[in-house]
Amino acid sequence: TIDSDLLAYGVPKICIFKLFEKEVFRIIDLTRDDVEEGEYKLFDLYKAHGAITFQLYAGCLGCDFTAVRSGIKGIGYEKFIEAAAAVDGQLPAATLAASLWRSFPQILEKNSFDNLTGVEAHLQEVVDVYAQGKVYDSEANI
Repeated sequence: TIDSDLLAYGVPKICIFKLFEKEVFRIIDLTRDDVEEGEYKLFDLYKAHGAITFQLYAGCLGCDFTAVRSGIKGIGYEKFIEAAAAVDGQLPAATLAASLWRSFPQILEKNSFDNLTGVEAHLQEVVDVYAQGKVYDSEANI
C-alpha cells in the first residue's frame, strides 16, 4: 500500500511503499512482541486499545473521511499521544474528545468546534467509517 489506512481497518501487518520502483518501503508489524514499552507510544496505545487508536488518530490528523482533509489542525502526534494517554480505561471517541477538550480547548475552538459534542461527533464519524468497513457507495459517496 502507499498509505497506512489499513492499520485503522485493523490489518496488523502492512508494507508501505514510498518509491516502488526503487524498492523503498517500510514494514509495520503490530503483532511483534519484542518492542519495549515506551519505545513507540502510538504502538503502546494500539496494544492497549486496538485499531480504534489509529481510527481516532486519523480523525485528528485528517484522512479521506474527515470534513477537513487536515483533520483537527494543531492536534498532531504529540498532542494526540498526550490526550489519549490521559484517558483511563477504554478509548472510544467520547473519552478522547473529552480529553482533547480538557487539554486543548483553544485549538478545538480555532477548528470551529463549539463544544465537546462536536469534537466527539467528528471523531465518531471517522471511527464508524473504519469500523463498518464500507467506505464508498456506488456513487462514490462516503
